[in-house]
Amino acid sequence: MSKWEWRRTKSPEIPKELDIVLASSGTRAPCFIGAIDAILEKGYNIRRIAGFSGGAVIAAGFALGMSVDELRALAPSTPYNKFRDFKIKNLFSVTNPSVYTGDALDNFYKQVFGNATLKDFRIDCVIAVVSIIDRERILLTRDTHPDLPVWKAVRMSSTIPFIFPYMELDGVPVTDGALVTNMFDVFPENERMLITLSPRADQGLRKVVQTVKTVKSNRLFIWNYLKILAEFSLDALDSRHIPQEEWGQTILIPTFELGGFNFEIEPRDIERLIQYGYNAVIISDILPMAK
Repeated sequence: MSKWEWRRTKSPEIPKELDIVLASSGTRAPCFIGAIDAILEKGYNIRRIAGFSGGAVIAAGFALGMSVDELRALAPSTPYNKFRDFKIKNLFSVTNPSVYTGDALDNFYKQVFGNATLKDFRIDCVIAVVSIIDRERILLTRDTHPDLPVWKAVRMSSTIPFIFPYMELDGVPVTDGALVTNMFDVFPENERMLITLSPRADQGLRKVVQTVKTVKSNRLFIWNYLKILAEFSLDALDSRHIPQEEWGQTILIPTFELGGFNFEIEPRDIERLIQYGYNAVIISDILPMAK
């Protein structure tokens, strides 16, 4: 019996149910903890949850039955600085080049999720990854991949290209689910309310902070070049246009100068992100108090 099965108990009746999507966040995933806390405080029951990139971590934890308090306690212990485990052989790999080995990231996910598999999800949960070769979205659920370890599914979805090595799913190379920018069709239409939570940084503030921190150099080494490209990609996702038909179902979470590619994030920043997520949902007219 999996250690997660004991969590499968009936939730108390709540007036309204909804499905949520935790969109691309990178290292800002803690903002989703505060957002979920506010959703529950407003009187909603989260029936189904989907996540990709950093959002996959929170989505998987919640689907396994972790409470907001447990997620909140976990967030500050995330060893972001240890994820920067640079090795020259990975950088110059012919088949799977990356700045970092990903070993520390793998070990952290294994520690968090243990031996849980997707069939241990207590509610429907979708984790999105992308096939590198044909650029197709692949949705990982307890029905499609029941025996897939949760840690591996999360790792596949949160692989920043060229920063961490890609992984394979049934022999198919897959990478970060953030490359899929539209998840509004992930659940059947009109079954219940669907809300997407989307963190957005203020690029003006980020530029000021980066200017202060940047060390001027006349040389652009390959590892810095790849990290800059990855950061450009995450910034582009922050700036992407949201179609008009999606505005009524999207709650933006302002993260100010905190971008998605920041392995120097501090405990106080994590607390700020949690509060940002909470505030965004609490004040949102898109999700009124449940009656």
